[in-house]
Amino acid sequence: MSSAVIQKLKELGYTTISEEFYGQVDLWESWYVGKVKGFHQYRRYNGHKWTKHNRATLSMGKKVCEDWANLLMNEKVKITLEGKKEQDFIDRVLAENNFTVKANEMQEMKSALGTVAYIPRVTGQGVTDSGEIIPGDASSIVIDYATMHDIYPLAWQNGFIYDCAFTSRVTRDGKDYVYFQIHRRANDGTYVIENRIYRYQNEQLSDEELKNVSGFERIPPVVYTGSNKRQFVIDKPNIANNFNYLLPVGISVFANSIDVLRGVDTAYDCYVNEFENGPMMMMVKMPATKYEDGEPTLDDNDRRFYLLPEDTQQGSVVETVAPELRTAALNVGLQDQLNMLSSKCGFGETYYRFDGGSMATATQVISENSTMFRTIKKHEVILESVLVELCRVLLRLGNKALGAGLDENVEISIDFDDSIIEDKQSEFARDLQMLNAGIMNAWEFRAKYMNEDEATAKAALPKMQDMVTGGVMGGRGGTGGGIGSRNASSPDYKNSYNIEMENARSFEAAFAIESGATKETTGYQMYVHQDVTGRSLIADTRKDIDALKRDLREANQMGKSYGMSQASIDGMKAALREKISLQERAVTAMEGARAEYERYKRQASAGNAKAKRRGGQWM
Repeated sequence: MSSAVIQKLKELGYTTISEEFYGQVDLWESWYVGKVKGFHQYRRYNGHKWTKHNRATLSMGKKVCEDWANLLMNEKVKITLEGKKEQDFIDRVLAENNFTVKANEMQEMKSALGTVAYIPRVTGQGVTDSGEIIPGDASSIVIDYATMHDIYPLAWQNGFIYDCAFTSRVTRDGKDYVYFQIHRRANDGTYVIENRIYRYQNEQLSDEELKNVSGFERIPPVVYTGSNKRQFVIDKPNIANNFNYLLPVGISVFANSIDVLRGVDTAYDCYVNEFENGPMMMMVKMPATKYEDGEPTLDDNDRRFYLLPEDTQQGSVVETVAPELRTAALNVGLQDQLNMLSSKCGFGETYYRFDGGSMATATQVISENSTMFRTIKKHEVILESVLVELCRVLLRLGNKALGAGLDENVEISIDFDDSIIEDKQSEFARDLQMLNAGIMNAWEFRAKYMNEDEATAKAALPKMQDMVTGGVMGGRGGTGGGIGSRNASSPDYKNSYNIEMENARSFEAAFAIESGATKETTGYQMYVHQDVTGRSLIADTRKDIDALKRDLREANQMGKSYGMSQASIDGMKAALREKISLQERAVTAMEGARAEYERYKRQASAGNAKAKRRGGQWM
């Protein structure tokens, strides 16, 4: 279909990337599916005639893409917005669009085909007769997902796509149509979205009107967004396109590993054939067979029989051959191919292991110096910008189409999951054994599992000693227990609670809940924190709250591993809940001081602008 789309775009006055590149995409897709024409179907001579066979496959093209998707976009990836209103809005829109599932799926397709796109749009949007959007007149936001087969860049610079056409194939009343959505910049720099639909028949596209196709009647031919920012987001692997480095689209993660994929399936097919041919084979002379219509009655799919030529004189009419299995050698050969594939696709050399006839993924700890960890961090550079841009598009649509009153410039942070391979429970048990054996220092153990620096961990060591004798470890939580616990009157409970609460008000945003705090002083402190650290104090406090909640969930397991009494654990959890409450109050107070914070930002910006003209800096 790509040739018909490219031709139609040319008729409309647009130029896109060549059809030849889409042929490469088709090749990558065939390896992703695991059925490559001319390779996975082949012919074999059985002594009588050529027969068709299917080559066994490990489907490593798909496996590689699945693994990259799981490493890059899993349930532990967090999208955090500074404003609560903005956070709630983004969470709701993403949930309504099944984003947790679809984002992982798109990472897999990106790895397979090189490029995907996220295209948010509004439903129920009202527009004027001239195509102008009626602000606030829409019902919801929908995210469309497109793969490289439906992405046609029209204008780009330095790898950034400014104008792009997206297509989708639909069937209505037994007829096939191709829907075009063309995002382009007008002369004034704002984006215009053209909606077109064409009848698809015999590899040709013919004009059709939107109003004549069911489901497209209310879609306007042209929409003027009024924004100079694009309403689509392009995502691709962070790999240079060596097929044509001038193109703004990506390539498959295995684009340069096709020969290795062939090697893997060739080796695996030999391995499978070794067992299929392992049973006894019978070499049969012509007189031992029956004939039907002048042909020997051999089953083409039965590999146990091999028909000898008619003039074969020596030997019995039927001779058996029992080949010796070469599984050990074939196993080594297959492992070599998997090692090469693993290395070529960015996982390092030993990510895939063919052990005892089963596929496995290496459960090794990934250090920052490993090939895989570096590749992950490399891919996250693009993925982080993609997720941030998608959130900003959604915020912009929320204001324009839904009148949501959102801050489009709110700070957005993406937290990826880099604890990817190791089983954390096993790692904890092993480290605990090392601690008990004296191999690991107590402060090292605490620093690792409490997310503390060396000084903080060493200062907290008395808490760990108290905990071993029935006291409390400095604050790691779980579920259950609390002020209303039956252990609340216990000395262990009170001691544990008091120790955990010692520094409860020492967190950075504690000023916001002090008795003399005002919105003005709170806003000023928020500005100072942002100016000095470059981070949002609200976002930092929310991360601290998440850490406390994680501690609370894990309290029972952690406390019991240190020999804490249940009363001590309950006291610790009660204190953790109170600390969470204090910090949540601080966030609420800072949200209430946002106007003062913005005022200080404007004042500083204006002052710096004036000072810059004088050759200095105001703040």
